[in-house]
Amino acid sequence: MVEELNLKGNELLVFAIIHGFSQDNESEFNGSLQYLATWTNSTKQGVLKNLKKLLEKDYIIKNETQKGSIKYCTYKTNTKKFNSGEQSLMAHETKFNGTVKQSLPNNIVNNIDNNKETKKDSIEDRLEKAREILESEEVEDIEGFLVLIKVWLTYKKEKKQVYTHIGFKMAVKRLLKLSDKEFDKASEIIEFSIANNYQGIFPVKENRY
Repeated sequence: MVEELNLKGNELLVFAIIHGFSQDNESEFNGSLQYLATWTNSTKQGVLKNLKKLLEKDYIIKNETQKGSIKYCTYKTNTKKFNSGEQSLMAHETKFNGTVKQSLPNNIVNNIDNNKETKKDSIEDRLEKAREILESEEVEDIEGFLVLIKVWLTYKKEKKQVYTHIGFKMAVKRLLKLSDKEFDKASEIIEFSIANNYQGIFPVKENRY
């Protein structure tokens, strides 16, 4: 992304997030502007500028749907552009669960994770790591949160979605942040996110963009 697409700063981060959700050529990023703003430590206006630049460069594709008076936007990586030979970003393929999926040689998350291949840790392994995070964050109802995290991991497993190590850590911390470390709030958030078939954890009744 850095060397071949010449991306940097929040524009790079926004593209990496969208690519992470859509690299299977079937899924799309349907999160909110606030989601992108949170993970890039930016503002909604700043994210909109990043999205506009990426669209102008034809690196991503935007799809819009209208439901009543509300317009919903989803984004995905423009794989046709990269597979056409203009860029070699998508050229590398690896076998994953018996199927061929696109992978990113210089993926940011993998680099942060010490360039190790993503491991499909068991739910039990993830829960042990979650416990460490909960203890470090001084959460009162650790056992209650572990139950919620297990429910969420089971849901993700059923959707055949696997977290990287750092991705899982960020998801747990996001749940703590959105719930103010309160079990009841966290329970509502998990229930809301699953009921709406979201790929990520979102606050209850958050407006979608």
